[in-house]
Amino acid sequence: MNNLKITSIAIIATLVFAGGLANSSAFGATNPYVTGYPDTTTPFVIHSQYTMKSDFAGTPGPRSQNLGQVFSTAGFATTSSTDPTGVIYQHIVDLKPDNTIWGEQEALTALSGCFYHCPISSSNSVQLGTFGGAATDISYVYSTYFWSGAPHRYVNFYYEAHLNNGNIVTPPITQYDKNLYGDTSSYFATGTKTKFIPARNANLLFKFYQFGLESNDPESALWKAKEYELTYNGAVSYNSLETKAASPTTNFDPTLDTWISYDSSLNAGAIGKTQYIANAHSHHIDGSFASGTVQWYKSGTAIVRGTILWP
Repeated sequence: MNNLKITSIAIIATLVFAGGLANSSAFGATNPYVTGYPDTTTPFVIHSQYTMKSDFAGTPGPRSQNLGQVFSTAGFATTSSTDPTGVIYQHIVDLKPDNTIWGEQEALTALSGCFYHCPISSSNSVQLGTFGGAATDISYVYSTYFWSGAPHRYVNFYYEAHLNNGNIVTPPITQYDKNLYGDTSSYFATGTKTKFIPARNANLLFKFYQFGLESNDPESALWKAKEYELTYNGAVSYNSLETKAASPTTNFDPTLDTWISYDSSLNAGAIGKTQYIANAHSHHIDGSFASGTVQWYKSGTAIVRGTILWP
């Protein structure tokens, strides 16, 4: 789901990329996107793995478009890096109009957009099963993506489809080899950093890990998408961190837009573009769930940027 917003030092480039991240302005991709991110008050944390669970319980059919739960992160070269490499990884759990659920993956750069699994298709994705109330339909998906190799060379995308009857379906791991693409990343990061970007003449707040919902246009149908047990390194919960939601608009906002990474030439990228008419249930908003859980849903009023989700 690469609807990637691009900002270059020389020009502000508006590009359209197949799949799901956003581009910068004017005529670019229009995928709606709503997201949350850990808003740390201490320096960002570099690590090697994310885990999460997701489901679409309460989403009726039929729908004309997909609903993609998107988990995105910036790449870092070493554990002591102070800046990202500019590569962005996306791990996606995607509900299709025909009620099949797919595991999808992409890699992109802040400069030129998607370069791995572009566009997303059935040939480079993993079908996990179907969504519904039958015993063999999917109740929820546990997923993780992590670095492996010594030194780190591969990003592994793993999915477990947990069925209503208690069975678990585990398709083969999808493995991204950074050496095939000249990618210098070896780690991920969670947290934020402010960086001055000359092309914008502004200090942008980069959110190095984001969890959200993106689609082509699901505005015409009711839907719900829950993301929970949001952790990194497989153990540390976001429960103790202040977490905010950022719902981007076509109007540029350097503080609250969904910037995620930049490269050594200060080309900057953000996920999403169009204002999403979506809201959220969470521990802080209405007490619906424990900390570490958010349920995005179609709403007549978009969630306000900077809304605290938890604690």
